[in-house]
Amino acid sequence: MRFPAELERELYRLIVVAPADHIVFAEDEYTDGHIVIYRDNLAKSLHRFLYERAFGKLPATVFLERTCRERLCVNPHHYRTTDRSRPLQEKCRNGHRYTKGNTRIDGRGVRHCIRCADARKARRRQAANLPRPGYCKRDLHRITPENDYPWTDRKGRVHHVCATCKREYQRERRATA
Repeated sequence: MRFPAELERELYRLIVVAPADHIVFAEDEYTDGHIVIYRDNLAKSLHRFLYERAFGKLPATVFLERTCRERLCVNPHHYRTTDRSRPLQEKCRNGHRYTKGNTRIDGRGVRHCIRCADARKARRRQAANLPRPGYCKRDLHRITPENDYPWTDRKGRVHHVCATCKREYQRERRATA
């Protein structure tokens, strides 16, 4: 399998030696588990690009499934083609298995973990439980000009703190010291 000289230089710059005929790249080069390269104004995963260079063009409905256990391997001989409609028995980035009950496939054919989506929704709901406008972070005291304690950090940003909460905190610190 021969590549253009420019691409070979780029690939050899990223390659890390691995056993068992794996082609592995430094982990910091990966984005969401894949190295993305740009050729002919198109973004493409490196493992798909290498597979197409070795075995010919793939239709958009075909997905590549890794046959080896090396997560960062892009050796085209370690992949096989599968239909996008069949969910793969892999895990999402948080370790949840892609199963029929836990996977949603969007219009582009990209799989999404339902458990992760539910966790994201829960975090957003929890973040929305912020104090009422005009009240301190603990949602106890109304912020008024008399109860506002502005302070400037090292970068010159001004922060506003509830003066009552600040006094209570200082009282507690003095009592424990």
